[in-house]
Amino acid sequence: MIETKPMPARSTLVGGEPPRLSVIIPMYQEQSRIGKTLGDLVPWLESQPWASEVLLINDGSKDQTEQVV
Repeated sequence: MIETKPMPARSTLVGGEPPRLSVIIPMYQEQSRIGKTLGDLVPWLESQPWASEVLLINDGSKDQTEQVV
């Protein structure tokens, strides 16, 4: 059985354009790394001239990965 749990989305659509780049990050027990990863990735994506999105997939982590995100 697949369990899904929606998380609040943070979305910014610039100029109404669909994303030209989708970054998909599967996460499992990533509480110690995901904060730095997103802290580096998101500002870089926001500095680019094209629209992008980041999709985070929590694969059943038992640690605090979801809370860190």
